[in-house]
Amino acid sequence: KLVRFKVMGNVEIGLEKVEFKPSERSVGATTFASGKWKSVSTKVSFHVGFKDDKFASTNAAGEVVVKAGSGVSLKGKGKVGYGISPDAAPGSQPLTYNLSLGISYAANIGGSSLNVRLMGYAAQESLVRKQGGKLGVSYKMAPSKSTSVGVDLNAQLSRTQQLGSTGPAAPQVAGSVNLGLTIKFP
Repeated sequence: KLVRFKVMGNVEIGLEKVEFKPSERSVGATTFASGKWKSVSTKVSFHVGFKDDKFASTNAAGEVVVKAGSGVSLKGKGKVGYGISPDAAPGSQPLTYNLSLGISYAANIGGSSLNVRLMGYAAQESLVRKQGGKLGVSYKMAPSKSTSVGVDLNAQLSRTQQLGSTGPAAPQVAGSVNLGLTIKFP
């Protein structure tokens, strides 16, 4: 974070990033606002970019974390972006967008922790549209300070569609499931 100011108690605003790329003739900036209280924290950010003298992109992101007590927290995240490529090739789609929304649940009980994550997304980049979702579950048990056992399960389902001048092609659907086991001994 380049510059930050406290504006009211636990609320900050500021400038997070400035981009200047002379070789690409582009400039951009990202601002943020955040707040932290005893059981709730939140952050929003906004970015805008220009190429030459034309608007090129913008996006906004937000996150809210609620601590529900006893080691339990809920997190919600969202992001939306939009862009226009002034240098897009003829016949291609100069518009890009992305939208994602997720929620997670975390709990710490004794020497164990549980984390559950769910996220959905939709995006378009040039001539490709994507939609999908992800689910993840992690469990870690630590019977002693030097020994731990962790299990991760992640699943993803996605749909990708190639766009063309004659209309959209048939979508491709893909899925994956990953299972991981970590054991730590002294």
